[in-house]
Amino acid sequence: MNHAESAFLVIRSLLERHIGDAAFYWQQHDQSAHSALIGLQALWHFDRLLNAHLNGVRTAGEAGWQLALQALERWGGAGELFVCATLALEQRREAWQQPVFAAVQRNPVCLLRGLISATLWLPIRPRREFIEQWSRPDATELMQTAAWCVLARCGGVADGQALQTRFDKALRHPGLWVRAAACRASACLRLTEQIPACLRDEAGEVAVEAAIALQRAGSEQGRAKLQTTVIGVAGYLDKLGAHDRQRAQHRLERWLRYLALSLPPASPDVENLLAQLPPRLRLSFILHHGDAAWLPLVREQMYNPECARLAGRVWSILVGVDLETHGLALPIPSRDAGREFPTDNLDLGLPMPNERAVAGFGLSLPEGQRTLLGRSLDRLDRLDLYALLRNAPQNVRWIAARHLEQRESFTFNTSAPAREQSETMERHFRG
Repeated sequence: MNHAESAFLVIRSLLERHIGDAAFYWQQHDQSAHSALIGLQALWHFDRLLNAHLNGVRTAGEAGWQLALQALERWGGAGELFVCATLALEQRREAWQQPVFAAVQRNPVCLLRGLISATLWLPIRPRREFIEQWSRPDATELMQTAAWCVLARCGGVADGQALQTRFDKALRHPGLWVRAAACRASACLRLTEQIPACLRDEAGEVAVEAAIALQRAGSEQGRAKLQTTVIGVAGYLDKLGAHDRQRAQHRLERWLRYLALSLPPASPDVENLLAQLPPRLRLSFILHHGDAAWLPLVREQMYNPECARLAGRVWSILVGVDLETHGLALPIPSRDAGREFPTDNLDLGLPMPNERAVAGFGLSLPEGQRTLLGRSLDRLDRLDLYALLRNAPQNVRWIAARHLEQRESFTFNTSAPAREQSETMERHFRG
């Protein structure tokens, strides 16, 4: 092997490492949307590393693109799609965009989120231009879906008059995913006048997105539809194959979060709903619902090998007491102890609660109101919520963002790039 060939192999291996690591750090960011451990500072860390690896691919030009495309063809993941889409959209090269769109078209369920994320990674001006291009009524169903999904996450970055006309057409589009995406964007865009009619859409995916949009707009109209859908999906979740169950559970968890915010504390519907949910979803509901009346159910799940650690974190977030700081966690078992529960892997990094110590902690919180970190959410002012957006883990940040949305019509995406989140907070709270 001569020197030139050796240098090429070293460069190729370096580029492959950049591509793989960029996909990896995007995945870390993407999967942390509702993490109980990761907050804004960790997102900054992921994003810095992601951008550093993307820069390594960018500087390689055509060679970087070709290797990124090969990685997408080999692995077929949303992270690899994100890398390719970022390069193609930044460069405005149609020859690069075509294989990206073709890959998403072949597997939209897995890859569309990578395209949406890559679009959100762009600066505002090119992002606006792609939204304008993709949201045209003559664009493909896939591109229209992508456009409305992007708008659902970033709000008003498109021309208002043109957007209204396109929105009306999107709600009547024959493709259910375009209609669903338009409903999803409506709350963020403040275009909810037509949404009540969408509750009667024959496609359940559209109707439930309409219900969530109405909840976010402060309306109770879609609550019954959302509740019925959640109970129905939870009921057949275990009957699905592994792949379909994972997809259905992802959607169900999102719907459940909004239902938890929609149902008022002390609602008679809550007890019936909790009885029909599996334990981990029950804990998620209680966390986002926030009523301290259900803390005994949380403590019961501290004995459950499937979700003991999760139950401990839900209790800690609701009451504002750290398990480890207050001696309420069990010691970490040694590796040769022979004890391993599902919660050890499902909730990696969370402490194992000592349920007896928790039960004897002597804590009392008022019931019948939404509680977060031991305080009534109604008593948290905007600066308290701002502090949560700055410092809390992702699942708490999401709750704070939704309450800010209700109070101030301020839409905030806790999954956006960290820099954009910080800039948005700076404008809203310091402006």
